[in-house]
Amino acid sequence: MTPTTGSSAAGILDLNLRALREAGIVVEQGSGDRLRRSDLRFGTTRDGEHNVGIEIDGRVRWFHSTYSAMRESDRLLAQVPLPATVLVVGIGAGHHIKRGVERGNRVLVFEPDDDLLRAGLLSVDLSREIQSGRLVLVGHARESAVESEIASAYLPLFDGPIVTLALASWVAACGKDGEAALKRVEDALHELRADLAVQARHGGRWFRNTLLNLPRAAQTQPGPLTSLQNTTCYIAAAGPTLNPDRLGRPLISVDSALPILSAYGVRADIAVSIDCQIASYHHILGSRRETPPLVADIASAPSVFYEARNLVPAFTAHPLHQLLRLLGMRAITLDTRGGSVTHAALDLATQLRPDRIEVHGADFSYPGGETYARGSYIHRALERAASRMRPTEGAHYHFLRSRPGVRRLHGTNDWSQPGLVTFLDRFDAMSAAIGIPVVRVDGESDGRLTAARRPFPEIHTASSPTSAEASDHAAPSATASSVVIRLYELIESMASESALRRALASGGIHAQAARSLLPTLVWASAQARGEQLAYETIHADICVMIRDSIDRLKS
Repeated sequence: MTPTTGSSAAGILDLNLRALREAGIVVEQGSGDRLRRSDLRFGTTRDGEHNVGIEIDGRVRWFHSTYSAMRESDRLLAQVPLPATVLVVGIGAGHHIKRGVERGNRVLVFEPDDDLLRAGLLSVDLSREIQSGRLVLVGHARESAVESEIASAYLPLFDGPIVTLALASWVAACGKDGEAALKRVEDALHELRADLAVQARHGGRWFRNTLLNLPRAAQTQPGPLTSLQNTTCYIAAAGPTLNPDRLGRPLISVDSALPILSAYGVRADIAVSIDCQIASYHHILGSRRETPPLVADIASAPSVFYEARNLVPAFTAHPLHQLLRLLGMRAITLDTRGGSVTHAALDLATQLRPDRIEVHGADFSYPGGETYARGSYIHRALERAASRMRPTEGAHYHFLRSRPGVRRLHGTNDWSQPGLVTFLDRFDAMSAAIGIPVVRVDGESDGRLTAARRPFPEIHTASSPTSAEASDHAAPSATASSVVIRLYELIESMASESALRRALASGGIHAQAARSLLPTLVWASAQARGEQLAYETIHADICVMIRDSIDRLKS
């Protein structure tokens, strides 16, 4: 079926498809203005505007008002603030999309059905809106990529808050498919908002730490990881149920568990650190014995990175790390998408391919109102701050209640918070996917002797400075300098918003360079605290950071 005004519709479709092709999006479904769906219907409103609907049981469910689609669009958009980005689910006949761009919103459109998308492009001329960059189609070529395409198209620094808009009639007419599409977008935005909150808190620090740590990372080229076949690998997290008497070897410890193991006379074979904040340094400093080889995120606190005597640098999914990899840097990869260092430790254990993994102290909650196992850095800090007026027990309770969203589980003295529930869900999902049995163990002792533990194979690196001071003065490799110079050239070319958006749409290394800027831009936007912040100013600051890194590498 096609609209009754076929020649006019074909012309509108041609304009829209041409604009989409120029934007790098090809809509190939269908032939000319012909559609495969036999239930599609086209009509006009009383005001003479095009309308699209689906015939169900002999009755047409129109996507827009049959009186005035424009008036309906104005009413819907009145609830959307300016400036804001509108994520439209379902293209309909496109009237609400066109009106949104006209009033000053940036509009992202997700239409999972090829024929419905083509019907919308037949109905209204959106070519100017597409060419302006204010209208972007997401998730069309590959529906599974809708999350990443939204993340790439939406720049909080420029685009303001993001809100979802769906025509109720479109959702009702599409039935389960419409509800699934809406849920898919809401889930993607939930993940995106959580990620943006983390970026707003840590984006600038990630960028700065990575640049500061590059000289040390360039000196340290880890070899392949040792396989642990026919072995049970143990992971020590720092939760209250951690019982070091139950740990065997080989043993991987998260950084926050190191002081606890040290207090029990247990030495881990390898440690993992991913925190960009100074807390990781306190965890390692609290380990009275010599720290084991440290697998550290390259965006970790520099004090941690340079203190480690046997360092194994690690890249994560951070866009800047992926760009450095493309530019020639080499490091192992850690999956930190779970949000917790325990998740990263599990990923490291998986790469070693043991037959079984035992995880101790991974509570993802606060059993008995305890936040960490005794002996942790937090315990020492609170004990030092205790006084007659504020005893240690009260300080621990205050620390517990200060956790964001913390709540007591019904009928128990156990506590939880939304972030820990998310960490647990991601940890369980990874455990189910890796193909190795993973067992989370409680803290009851079985009398196992530490002397019977099997040692972990030593991890050797090409260069292991004997002290933090020695690493400061070691000569960096020429490769590191060339990588950072290339990084500077790429990012310097994005001195305007339009250049950044072009780079994001270009693909390849330029798109990766643009994405590497986004966490820092989000952070800088949050730092503005509602004030107008010029992109050019932020860009200049970032370029200064990279030039400083180049100077350090060359000195």
